[in-house]
Amino acid sequence: IKDGDEVAIFPPVAGG
Repeated sequence: IKDGDEVAIFPPVAGG
């Protein structure tokens, strides 16, 4: 579950 973070964390809180 990647939203832009370097790792796939469950809540994708990072966007860079």
